[in-house]
Amino acid sequence: MDAAALLPTLVPMVYGAGLAERGARLPSGSTKARAEDAYRPITVAVDSTRPGDEAGSTESIERTLKLNPDLPEADVMAVIGHMRNGDAEAAFAAARGLIEKHPDLAIGETLLGTVHVWRGQLEEAKRAFRRALEISPDDPDAANNLGIILYGQQRWEEALGPLEIVAAKRPGDLGTLFKLAVVESRLGRDPAALEWLEQAVATNPDDAVPRAALGNAYLAAGNPKKSLDIISEFSQSHELTPALRDVMGRAQLALNQYGPAADTLGPLAELRADDAQLHRQLAQAYEGAGQIENALASAERALELDPAHAPTRFQQARLLAAAGRLDEAQGVIDELEVAHPESVDLRNLEGAIAMRALRFDAAVEAYRRAFELRETNVQAQKLANALVSAGRGEDGVTLLQDWLARYPDDALTRSYLASHYLGQAKLHEAEIEFAKLVELNPDDVVARNNLAWLLLQSGKTEAALVHAERAHALQREDPQILDTLGRILLEQGTDDERALMLLTSAAEALPDDRAINANLARALARTGQSDRARQILERILADDEPFPNRAEAEELLGNLKR
Repeated sequence: MDAAALLPTLVPMVYGAGLAERGARLPSGSTKARAEDAYRPITVAVDSTRPGDEAGSTESIERTLKLNPDLPEADVMAVIGHMRNGDAEAAFAAARGLIEKHPDLAIGETLLGTVHVWRGQLEEAKRAFRRALEISPDDPDAANNLGIILYGQQRWEEALGPLEIVAAKRPGDLGTLFKLAVVESRLGRDPAALEWLEQAVATNPDDAVPRAALGNAYLAAGNPKKSLDIISEFSQSHELTPALRDVMGRAQLALNQYGPAADTLGPLAELRADDAQLHRQLAQAYEGAGQIENALASAERALELDPAHAPTRFQQARLLAAAGRLDEAQGVIDELEVAHPESVDLRNLEGAIAMRALRFDAAVEAYRRAFELRETNVQAQKLANALVSAGRGEDGVTLLQDWLARYPDDALTRSYLASHYLGQAKLHEAEIEFAKLVELNPDDVVARNNLAWLLLQSGKTEAALVHAERAHALQREDPQILDTLGRILLEQGTDDERALMLLTSAAEALPDDRAINANLARALARTGQSDRARQILERILADDEPFPNRAEAEELLGNLKR
């Protein structure tokens, strides 16, 4: 190892064989060669040194001398003075003399090791520092120098012991704590790495650097919520540094908090105008927040900086289509077609553009090609939706039925088919599918509620009540569930007071929902509150706006007026 490379400040990254490699995920289409381009390293770079922290430096020795007045100051300063004057031979001789005069003091061997580092003799330096630790096992200067050398040589397991000695003697030393986190991460012990970074934050609560490192580490460990909490707590009393803003924005993206992520990353993008990856992240945040024009501007800025980045080109086409600029989107797709003729994403883009342009047959063809390339439930649903839009609903239903014959436990596709039947007023078929969904997942409140409503329509009020009660037990505040249960109770006529209570809560939650208000008016009329029922009915029937139970509401209003 080149000693000259060791003397300047060491800048470790808390990633590699530990947290980062297992935390990074390459986007579709990226190659290993583009890994670093596709994703910024999971954790921030942290300067693990402070003045006197480099192996071979003399500042820490001087600090020790001040703290220990019984040490032979003149002999120690003689070694340091020769080193500062550039006289390696004199420094070496002075260190040897110190050892001969005070063989029971670790500082002599520590200074000798320091001189060896200065002369580029790292193996001799390590032996001297180890001799110092034999004399004084918890000597922080010898341990620090030995740990730094072993760390620089990537001898992780050997570096651990000396660095732990330093951490015990200097519990708030960031350089040591960062190195320990790196070592544990490189050894594949992520929880231990996180503990050292937690200690770095706890002992330096107002320092942004350890907090950014800890936030990055939690991101790499797959815990963006914890990462965001760490940064948010700090931001309540401190201004966000660029490094903290970077971590916070990526954590928000990982949690699908797109609007806040855009607010966090926007100012950072102004500071780092030439950072292509940052602009890609900002484009993702804007797109997720529905800010299409801003997303497009960020994506195009990223492409100016890195024109060959295929995922951003795909995003550009998608955003152009979302903005209604279909010809431009198709132009980008035509360019991508040359390099990615078998891309599923490209076929999906073609399908989306065709759907937006109401060219449903073209959409069917695009989604069919995508489905052939990648047979997934999502692709099947896209193709089925295109078939329905093209007036070929039966073909779409057949496709989904065939899929479910192969994968009967696919709740996502079954829910899509059930909702399709419901939208087509095929209530019997919808009831069958929602019943199967409840079998697959008894706690599916949407399926339970829909099944209860369908059973009510077919006159099976007892069975409907069972499912409605279960849905209500799972989610007591949902106004749609309150409405379904209240209406079933009204139909049974066994507990009108409870029906009124449920429907009142539903109407308070959704005051503009006319169907719910019509059910509430019915409950009011049944419990002797005719005037209030009439007021509600007159309000919701004041215009010609249609709603599902309008005819029932009109009949009730007529009866009340009579």
